[in-house]
Amino acid sequence: MGSFHQWRPIKDIPPQLLKSLSLGVEEIRQIWQNRRAATRTAELTELLRQQVNRRWAIETGVLEDLYKISRGATESLILHGLNPSLVSPDETNLNPDRTVALIQDHVDALDVIFSAVKGERPLTEGFIKELHASLVRNQKTYVGRDARGELFEVPLEGGVYKTQPNSVKRADGLDHEYCPPIHVPSEMDQLVKMHLAHRDAGVPPAIQAAWLHHRFTQIHPFPDGNGRVARALASMPLIAANIFPLVVDREEKSSYINVLEIADGGDLEPLAAFIVNSQRKILESVLAQFNQLDPADSIDELISGAAASFDQRVAIRPATPATVLSLIDAVSKAIELETRQVASKIAVSFSGRSEFRSSSDGTVGQSPVLAAWLQARSLRIRGGWTFNISSPGTLDCLYLFVGEAQADSGFVDVYQVVNQIPPESEPFKMNYLQTPEQVLERFQPWLEARLKEALVRWRASL
Repeated sequence: MGSFHQWRPIKDIPPQLLKSLSLGVEEIRQIWQNRRAATRTAELTELLRQQVNRRWAIETGVLEDLYKISRGATESLILHGLNPSLVSPDETNLNPDRTVALIQDHVDALDVIFSAVKGERPLTEGFIKELHASLVRNQKTYVGRDARGELFEVPLEGGVYKTQPNSVKRADGLDHEYCPPIHVPSEMDQLVKMHLAHRDAGVPPAIQAAWLHHRFTQIHPFPDGNGRVARALASMPLIAANIFPLVVDREEKSSYINVLEIADGGDLEPLAAFIVNSQRKILESVLAQFNQLDPADSIDELISGAAASFDQRVAIRPATPATVLSLIDAVSKAIELETRQVASKIAVSFSGRSEFRSSSDGTVGQSPVLAAWLQARSLRIRGGWTFNISSPGTLDCLYLFVGEAQADSGFVDVYQVVNQIPPESEPFKMNYLQTPEQVLERFQPWLEARLKEALVRWRASL
C-alpha cells in the first residue's frame, strides 16, 4: 500500500490565498482592544490572559496524548493556577505532580513566545530549538517503534533535530511521510527565511500562522514534540497581532487533523479559517469572563455595558457556514452527474458491440473484507454512492462518506472503493469551515482522477 502523503520540500504561501481570503482577524483584534481599554483594572486583563495561556498549555499536551486530564481538573487549573493539589489521582493518567510539571513546561514555553514578540526577537533556528527544549524539559523519553512494530522508550534530547525518520502510519493504514533527517537543516533554514519575509510583507496573521504551522509540521524536525512546537510557532503571529495563542481544544482534534490533511493537499484556507474560528471562541470566552468579573458602578452602567457586550458577541460571530451534511449533498450530486456522464459515454462507444448495463445510485453495500477494514479503523459511514457496470466487463465503484457529520460542525472524508477492495488512494477531505463552492472546486479533479483509476480496472476486465 502506497503512502498517503509523500514528503516534498516546503513551498511558499499560495498566491491565490493572499488574494481571496478575508478572515476577520482585524475585527477580533479591535473588539479585544476596545474591551481591554474599557476595563477598570489591568490586573483583570492579565488574569484572563494567564487563564488563556493555561488553557493553551493543558490542551496542547492532551492533543499529543502526553497526558490525560479530566475536564473538571482542567478548569480548576485554569481558574486557580497550576497546583497539583487541584488534581486528584483519578483525574489524570499520571501522577498529578508529573502532569502539572509537564503543563508548566508548556506555560513557560508560551512565556518565551510572548517575551520574544514583546522584545521583537526574530524567529531563528536557534529560537525554535530553544522553544522545543522548553516544551519538553520534563519529558525525558518518547515512544518509538522498532522494525518489528514493537514499541519501546527512546531518550529525548530537547532542541536536537532528529537523526532517524519519524514518519507515521494513519489509522486507516496509510503512511504519512515527513522530511528525511538529512534535509531538515536546509528545510528549517527555508522555513525561517520565508516566515520573516511574510512578516515583513505584512501577510495577515492567520495566514502566517496557518503557513508556519503546516510547513513546520511537514518538516517534523524533532523526534517528538513537533505538534506542540507547531502550535507555539503558529501562536507567534497571532500574539504579535495582539490577539490570542492558537488554542485547539481536545474536542476539536478530529477537525484540526482534517484541516491539516487538507493543507497537505495544497489548500491552506481551511486551516487558516480554523485558526480564526479558534480566536473567535477564545474571545467569546474572555468577553464572558470580563462581563462576570468587571464590576459596574451603577444600574445604568451595567445596562449600557450589557448592550455593548451583546454587540461585541454579535460582531465576532461568524457567518453561518455550510453544514457538513450540505457538503455531502453537493458532493453526492457531483458524483451522480459525473458517473452518469461516464455511463452515457460508454453506452455510446459500445453501441452495436455489446449490451451495456450500468447503475448509479445512493446505495452502500459492503463486503466482509471492506466492513472489517472500516471497523478496524473506527470509520463511521455517513452515506455513499455506488456506480456499477455489469456489462461489458464488470466494475463496482463505491464512494464512501466517513467521519463526523453533525448539523453545524464536523468533517467527512470521501473514499473510492473499487470492487470492494479497501482503498489505497488518498481520500478527499472536507469540513464544516468550507463552502460547497470551495469543496466542489477541489473535488472535481479528485473525482476525475479516481474515476480514471476505476475505469483502468474496468478495461482490464473486458
